[in-house]
Amino acid sequence: MGAEPKVKDDVRSWEELCKQIKDDQRQGHREHTPHSHMNKLTILRNFATLCIKGKAHMAVSKAIVRQFHKGAGVHFACKI
Repeated sequence: MGAEPKVKDDVRSWEELCKQIKDDQRQGHREHTPHSHMNKLTILRNFATLCIKGKAHMAVSKAIVRQFHKGAGVHFACKI
């Protein structure tokens, strides 16, 4: 038999995640964090916000791809 799956006790809601990302963005702005990292936080925040609104994960990923990468397809959406 395989190993038992590990249970994560620290599962957070989308609302909490969105708040944490917003705080990380503020801190990153103060510390002059590289733009690439700030862009990743923006993508994550958009993903969390759309999930809070009840959208499906792949639909959210495709919507974000359309926002940030015109002409990019499903491959990039799967990476989100």
